Amino acid sequence: MRTLTATLLAAQKAAVNVPFVLVKAVERVQGHVRLMFTESFVDGAAPDDEHDADFSATHLQKVRMRAGRPQHQRLSAAPWGSSTWVDLNVFNDGAHVSVGANGARVIVAYNRGNNLHVRESTDNGGTFGSETLAYTGAATMNALAIAVKSSGDACIVFSENNVVKRVRRVAAAWGAALNSTSQPATCNGIAVVVSGDFHVVLTGTEPTTLYPTVWTQTLGDGFAVAVDTWTALAIYEQADVESTITFQAPHLTAVPSERMAYVEKHAGSVSYTRVMTTRFPPVLSFAANAWHDPQPVDDTAAQGLALAASATLAYLARPGRTLTAPVTPAERDLSADLVYADWREDGLGGSGRFLVQNDGGAYADPAGALTEGDDLEISPGYVTTAGNDVSAGPAQTIVAINHVRDGRVSFLEIRTGGADHWLERSRHRRTQVLSGKTPAQLVRFLAGRAGLDLSDAGASSRALNYSISAWAVHPDQARTVAVREVLDLVADLTFWRSGSVFLTEPVVGDAVDYTFGVDHAVYRARTVSELRASMMEVIGVGHVGQSFDFAEQLHDRPIMDRRRDPHGAAASDVIDHAAARQRKAVLGRDAGELVVPPHCGIEVLDVVEYADALVSAANLRARVKGVRTLFDRRPGRAPVYQQTLSLGGV
Repeated sequence: MRTLTATLLAAQKAAVNVPFVLVKAVERVQGHVRLMFTESFVDGAAPDDEHDADFSATHLQKVRMRAGRPQHQRLSAAPWGSSTWVDLNVFNDGAHVSVGANGARVIVAYNRGNNLHVRESTDNGGTFGSETLAYTGAATMNALAIAVKSSGDACIVFSENNVVKRVRRVAAAWGAALNSTSQPATCNGIAVVVSGDFHVVLTGTEPTTLYPTVWTQTLGDGFAVAVDTWTALAIYEQADVESTITFQAPHLTAVPSERMAYVEKHAGSVSYTRVMTTRFPPVLSFAANAWHDPQPVDDTAAQGLALAASATLAYLARPGRTLTAPVTPAERDLSADLVYADWREDGLGGSGRFLVQNDGGAYADPAGALTEGDDLEISPGYVTTAGNDVSAGPAQTIVAINHVRDGRVSFLEIRTGGADHWLERSRHRRTQVLSGKTPAQLVRFLAGRAGLDLSDAGASSRALNYSISAWAVHPDQARTVAVREVLDLVADLTFWRSGSVFLTEPVVGDAVDYTFGVDHAVYRARTVSELRASMMEVIGVGHVGQSFDFAEQLHDRPIMDRRRDPHGAAASDVIDHAAARQRKAVLGRDAGELVVPPHCGIEVLDVVEYADALVSAANLRARVKGVRTLFDRRPGRAPVYQQTLSLGGV
């Protein structure tokens, strides 16, 4: 249950109160800043050289490899690309270049033949020190990237003869190379940022199948992974060899949240080269590999677009083009004009319909923070002595904006959807088999690909520890279906809270969160007792698991739930699965509903009690399955402010 102020808690119980609903459109998508990129600089004559970019304390730092020479450009203002390129050496033996910045420190790394060199600036790229040898190689590098820490330490990740390695600078000295413990067959692109540990993206081909692949990987720096420990390569995107799709030119940034760009190329009869971007939930470990589905950018450069960000702007950059987007989301408060709101919350989000008065034409051409795909933050409340007092309510996605004329009255109608809106529209491009994952990890992966964060802080032991040997995700399967199939294995349920999906196990002993009917009125109550399945049978691989609810069972004709589990390889697996299904039967039953003055903090899966002496001498106890809140102050109608709680088993 959401936390409420004392004044708001008192107001929702008062016999007479004044409703207030704060509705605000925010230029975010699923809780993440929505980066609306616009053209800042373009030079159509600039060649598509290998390049990189980062932002120091005050300047955008761009580098490129021009005819074998590393070149640098620094920019402090729009148009973010018009200043002169400066050579960093006079030789013509380079092929790869990267730049990393942290504060006023800027380090450019590049190869000269088989060797890695760096040049460093401590004044935001104004001047650079002399060239320093960081590594002596035995072969020309396939790719390289550098990340710089605030201390001045740095790490270069590179591929030498298709072997991924790293060299690190610690206390101003470059050390020996360390090979990755998880290698691709070939590597044609590398990106790295420091975000606690060193986060790495690779493009190349997979060793067994030779499938073109985009991988993520972590090189530990003692944050989430031990120093100099490489995690296994995690597949983000992969293509069959027969598809003639390949990937290259990856880039990363950690600001304002972790984002990736790379190039997808198709060599078929209708060929294309397309820059793709994606983002990563900032609250999750990088090892979760919960990247959003790739999104195309209007750019066809084979060397892609580098990512960078300052405190105010995000950048997509290459030598001949720079795109910028504000990193602070625009907001638009609709509360003063709101005349009707009807929104529902359930396990994976819900939906809503909102009417905003438009008699003066203020919303004739909604734009900015009032666009399809933006978040709509909904905060129920009351007018109290403290002013308009609201809770931090749900956030849903604006899925449609309509103009409605009803006689002489004009409204802007906003329709919203929840997490299920994104899951339903998110599908894999190809079948992907995930091995050795727990149910919580699978749900996190599926939610992440749909752009949703997932928290499993209250998940069951089975959800966190049951390792599934292989789980296939198919391209014809909406992720709502895939998530539902994973959750079938456990007793856990989900609820949605403003940008994150929460996976949690509702247990019988959960404390009562709130009691209705004593000092919080109940307008209407419906209490239901219904027949449900009381015998569960799961048939696994050579094992059968059973679970019975004899107290519920009608012995002459019990309802049986029987299914197969191809993942249940041990007796304990199928027994636990049967018990989970028995628990879901309790939680999923219809226990009725309550219609009450809105409780501004109630959430799905909260446990409530209510008094109805005509049904039971003791308080009735139930778990909230869904919440519908209705606010109506349209002219000529009786005002309404009420909440309907759908109830299930505890």
